[in-house]
Amino acid sequence: MGFADDEIAELGDRLVDGLVPWGDADAVAAAISAQLRAGADHVAIGVTADPSQAASLGPWRQLAERLIA
Repeated sequence: MGFADDEIAELGDRLVDGLVPWGDADAVAAAISAQLRAGADHVAIGVTADPSQAASLGPWRQLAERLIA
């Protein structure tokens, strides 16, 4: 995937940013869509949120609205 051995061993920023989409719902949906366009036939999704919103479905709904469109 183009990552150097030291990036993998040290969990470098480029590695993490390349494998773990983060940001607002638009940024995450764009990253997921890019993975699918690149040939992924499935993408595992987990939403992390502020602990005070842990039980909220809001982040999931925001992401779903962008991916299902």
